[in-house]
Amino acid sequence: MKTKIILLILGLCTAMILASTATKKDELQAINQYYTNYIDSLDQRVGLMYQSLYQNNVQELRHHFIAARRYYKKIEFAVGYFYPETELKINGAPIVESDASMPNELTFPTGFQVLEDVLFAEQPDANDIRNEVDGLRSAITKLRTNRENFSFTASNVMDALKLNLYRLITKGITGFDAPVTLNSLAEAQATLESTSDVLALLGHNHAPITQLLQEGM
Repeated sequence: MKTKIILLILGLCTAMILASTATKKDELQAINQYYTNYIDSLDQRVGLMYQSLYQNNVQELRHHFIAARRYYKKIEFAVGYFYPETELKINGAPIVESDASMPNELTFPTGFQVLEDVLFAEQPDANDIRNEVDGLRSAITKLRTNRENFSFTASNVMDALKLNLYRLITKGITGFDAPVTLNSLAEAQATLESTSDVLALLGHNHAPITQLLQEGM
């Protein structure tokens, strides 16, 4: 599977040259709508996580968590490219960090990976879960609020897709991204589906790339 993804990256690099001048305005609007729709779906699923938390239904909460992660994987290419700081809030590594210039000021991780550790523990802590879900909702709200701060172009879409596939190689299929649920392959499929969807919305002849995506899925 990793070999197929590497081939995808090479194909995308070639496709970027073609896409930079040929993409139409309505196709970029379609990508914008795709991005907006999945932000809505992600937000709704996080809202369902709240409901399950207040109902003390851990199994349902876990179900909504897994679904929310898949929705996020659909737009991770754009979030990681345009909002890298918000990406860390949503899906950063569960590692306490500090700046070299201020080693005593620690930055504590937040987001899906931290929530995964808490939610799938033998005895999930409701307060810790609530804190992380609150953080996710805040980050999603930031995505909505700052939506007008960037515009999709053919070249930045292709660049974002390419970087997201690199991310998939280094974090996704290795299991680093979902060490507790071991759901990396299903999430990798969501990433590949997103790549295929966005390429189709661009409206170019990406048949070789699409074929590789279908084989990868």
